[in-house]
Amino acid sequence: MHPASAVRARSVLKKFADHNRVRVSRALTYMDQGETDLAALAIRLGFNDQSHLTRVMRDELGHTPGQRAWPR
Repeated sequence: MHPASAVRARSVLKKFADHNRVRVSRALTYMDQGETDLAALAIRLGFNDQSHLTRVMRDELGHTPGQRAWPR
């Protein structure tokens, strides 16, 4: 792979990772505000479905939405 191609590929991956961090952060904000419908939340934030949100959150934070403390 040409060095410029490698730099470009890393740049694209970094943007994607940054985008996921923002979406997870927004998901946490909604969850802190009492949102409990993860399927609807996932779609609203641009994930394919609830399991996609769960996988990305686990990859980013080390825990799933169900493993975090929900507001009472």
